[in-house]
Amino acid sequence: MSNAIVRAIAGSFVLLGAAWAAGASAQTEASWEVVKTPDQCVLSRKVEAPEPGLLMFSSRAGADSYSLVIAVKKLPKRTPDGAQVKIGLDGTGKIFNGFGISGRIDGSAPEAIRINGIDGANFEAMAKASALRLNYDGKTLGPFPLPDAADAVGALKECLAEHLVAMGADPAQFKPGGAPPEPVKSRDDFLPASIWGSLTNAGLRLGIESFYTLSIDENGMIAGCKMIGTPQPETIEKLVCSALLGKMLFRPAHDPVGKALRGMGTFSMAAIVRRDYTSNMPR
Repeated sequence: MSNAIVRAIAGSFVLLGAAWAAGASAQTEASWEVVKTPDQCVLSRKVEAPEPGLLMFSSRAGADSYSLVIAVKKLPKRTPDGAQVKIGLDGTGKIFNGFGISGRIDGSAPEAIRINGIDGANFEAMAKASALRLNYDGKTLGPFPLPDAADAVGALKECLAEHLVAMGADPAQFKPGGAPPEPVKSRDDFLPASIWGSLTNAGLRLGIESFYTLSIDENGMIAGCKMIGTPQPETIEKLVCSALLGKMLFRPAHDPVGKALRGMGTFSMAAIVRRDYTSNMPR
């Protein structure tokens, strides 16, 4: 298999390992490829109908959120600022909304659209789908056949489970009937609103997403917290982790008979600049 990994850089989709040009050409239409990167897993498939293209799903271990990249020769319309999209899974009756950002693979053809934030339930529904279609700017891309979809979904989840076990999760939770930790509320609400002033004063770098690994004990309490990489000052890591440690933010992982287990999760934080305009602004 090729070492394919998708990254978003300055609005373009960079496909490393020549998955499109070399690795993808070695695939048959019905084949899927799962690639394990240092902190993510990527599932891809070259497609030939209704036109040559590439489907690619990726996720960071412990995030329970997925990204989808669809690459085709040419999109109906390029929208640099992004656009609302609808994703349909044929054979399931499942249709859900997303937000797509267009770009190009390796800065050249083919064009691609990336949809972030697909939740675990919608990704799991793909296991029962016969094809995927995307409504983008009023036009439909697809349907793209999804042969062996259940095996493909299972392979990506297995790859993510390997990451979590390596991070310290009890492997019994990934056996049939077991379950990893489940957040009791949206990760967007993990940090209290009162902390943002302290983060700003401590030198929070705006517009940069930072990631944290969370160790979750048998009660669902955050027992450990560590920033992945160093995109933010060390003081930011201390402030974020101190706000999370000791909090009951997850339902604990459990094995097939219901015994609570130690689990692992991840948390991401991105600070953006918001500009509010009023009628009192200078003219």
